[in-house]
Amino acid sequence: MADPRSEAAIEKLRTEIDALDDEILDLMRRRFNLSRRIMTDQHRFGMPTEVFSRDREEQTLDRLKKLNDESDCPMRGAHLGNIWKMIFSCTRVGW
Repeated sequence: MADPRSEAAIEKLRTEIDALDDEILDLMRRRFNLSRRIMTDQHRFGMPTEVFSRDREEQTLDRLKKLNDESDCPMRGAHLGNIWKMIFSCTRVGW
């Protein structure tokens, strides 16, 4: 039988993860809305509208990978790239 203190510690960590997940979802929705606003403004101002900019995505990935590599607990670069490629993909689907 597990020690009740260890079960309580694990439950506390899971609660923290749940709170972070809520924050991530909120940030993702904000990001999606900003992407949608960019597309809307480009159309409104008569600018060429692209569903996505490959250069912009590559610059974003490079910037985030550098920040990740400089952190005290970096994720694998491939994992980070996969996560952000999915985020980019989901943003494009919204159009």
